[in-house]
Amino acid sequence: MKLTAYKYDKRIGAYLGSEAVQPFQSHDRLVYELPPHSTLVEPPLPEKGKVAVWLDSTQSWVVVSDHRGETGWVNWKGEEITILRLGNPAHWHLYRKENVTA
Repeated sequence: MKLTAYKYDKRIGAYLGSEAVQPFQSHDRLVYELPPHSTLVEPPLPEKGKVAVWLDSTQSWVVVSDHRGETGWVNWKGEEITILRLGNPAHWHLYRKENVTA
């Protein structure tokens, strides 16, 4: 029997993809060895602009906003940055361009 391992980023927990896990014979039984930073718990399918994140503390997936790679503005004067982390940019006081006055 094959198992599916669901891999996640070791730093932020974001879902990376799946991998089939093959058993191997160890003494008198079959043993499965999961890849590092993976789980057998299938992640939910998030909608566009969101990503599944594995939480070690609860051994479960959560879905969070994913704006990585988008541009955010640090203040009302228009200082641009590229968003690198998961979550809602408004929680870090980042603004959308239409809300920035030059």
